Amino acid sequence: MNRSLAWGNLGLCYFETEQYPAAIRAYSKVLALGGADATTYGLMGVCANNVNDPIAAESAFRMAALLDPDNKDWKVGIAESFFKQRRYTDAVALFDLLLAQDPNNLDFWMAQGKALAQTGEVMRAAENFELVDRLGGSTAESLYALGDIYSKEGLYGP
Repeated sequence: MNRSLAWGNLGLCYFETEQYPAAIRAYSKVLALGGADATTYGLMGVCANNVNDPIAAESAFRMAALLDPDNKDWKVGIAESFFKQRRYTDAVALFDLLLAQDPNNLDFWMAQGKALAQTGEVMRAAENFELVDRLGGSTAESLYALGDIYSKEGLYGP
């Protein structure tokens, strides 16, 4: 059996059982043996995000996105790593690209709204949350965020 395949299968077992540090070690071995592919890098990124190593996660997701540019999951993983690094402006820019490809994705609008609120662009964040509401995807969290923005900005009726 191919050694990198064996390590990849072991990594998947660890991944499936949420043993992320062990999965990272197994996937690192896959890469060292020349078994680099988008899925290995992507799963390594998920593991790195789960062990709170957002820089490693970003690197892994970037490699996955490079090898599989049509997979939005890898780009969303990059955005998650940006949130963990408090790089909200980068997250906003990435969600601009994702929304250009998938303008009806309510999760993307919500995530970008959260990032915009963190950058201080509260009225643009409010636009995102309003759009989510108008598309029928509002949640208690999105409505609370919208109400909080309107309250802080003094945008409420008599």
